[in-house]
Amino acid sequence: MNVPTVAVVQGRRNKNNDGELYAVEIRLIVDRKVKYVSTGVKVKSANWRDGYVVNQCDAAILNERVSVVRRAVEELVNNAIADHTTLDLSKLRLISNIESDADSFLSFIENRALKRAVRESTRGRYSVFIHKLRAYGKIKSFSDVTVASIKDFDSWLHSFKISQGTIYNYHKSLKLFINEAVSLDKISINPYSKLGGKIARGDKEVIEYLTSKEMELVENARIQNTMTEHARDLFVFQMYTGMGYSDMAAFDISAYTIEGGRYVKNDIRVKSGVRYVSQLLPPALAVLQKYNNRLPMMCNADYNRALKTVQACAGISKNMHSHLARSTFATFMLSNGCSIQNVSRMLGHTNLKQTLKYAEILEKDVRSDYDMIADKLKKKKG
Repeated sequence: MNVPTVAVVQGRRNKNNDGELYAVEIRLIVDRKVKYVSTGVKVKSANWRDGYVVNQCDAAILNERVSVVRRAVEELVNNAIADHTTLDLSKLRLISNIESDADSFLSFIENRALKRAVRESTRGRYSVFIHKLRAYGKIKSFSDVTVASIKDFDSWLHSFKISQGTIYNYHKSLKLFINEAVSLDKISINPYSKLGGKIARGDKEVIEYLTSKEMELVENARIQNTMTEHARDLFVFQMYTGMGYSDMAAFDISAYTIEGGRYVKNDIRVKSGVRYVSQLLPPALAVLQKYNNRLPMMCNADYNRALKTVQACAGISKNMHSHLARSTFATFMLSNGCSIQNVSRMLGHTNLKQTLKYAEILEKDVRSDYDMIADKLKKKKG
């Protein structure tokens, strides 16, 4: 076997446009055979000089990636020479899949997700996001984090016809970890800053809530399974406190003071950090007394799954989930005469606009009832 030669090359094909990105590869020549190994790096001709990426903010990361692949090829060659064996060219296919710690954005996200001081429910959402990003498969290294890849990720998510709210949350997680990478100098700038507000939040136009009759059905549902009973009681607690899941998970009765026989407190929402006012109404107190003031918490995913069974037991058609209890609380308080400003404080909303949507749906429901009566009167007269 002749002594193989290893070199780094860029843009060996169709290198005609100075503004186009061209692949950087490792070229191996052995016994007059030429093989190329992909490094996964692409750069413009202007940013490539003497075998290195230059004049680019992520040059160090990209050069490290190229070096990792080159060293792997050289090691394969050196081992064959040392063992006096024929170089196994089939192993070159495996080398291009090597991912160093230095350029693995996915590994970075997984590591940061574990280290972040968050609740398990939030950590669970990170896990779902990471699984989705891995399934996408095109944002692996730090060099993959570009405006183009984020737009493509968005299009890929839309192809599954999932809700815009869910898609927004995936982007929210990705943006969070990119910001952390920027703060640690692994990425120079967050591409989301160039997108502005182009990723729609996806707030629901139609907000569902339980009517007073449906609330009674949930409260009085005959349930025999313990886990389902716990889920129903947690839902009832939310219906009469307006707490989100994370606030309920952090609930501690000792944080309340008794004023005139009523349990009250001022606190800060876990999710938004906004101050809110809480008072435990009789149905919520009844749930607490049932469990000796310790709520029977379960993970968010199990809770929402169990609520499907509660829905069946209660015989209601609306899709039951944790946030439905919160919207039910809002509409219940508004329909019973509470001012919108006070309900906003009860919910811990960041601004009054968030609360107005509940008042708007109540107004639509009132007008719908008027229309129903008007139609009946018209038919009676006819």
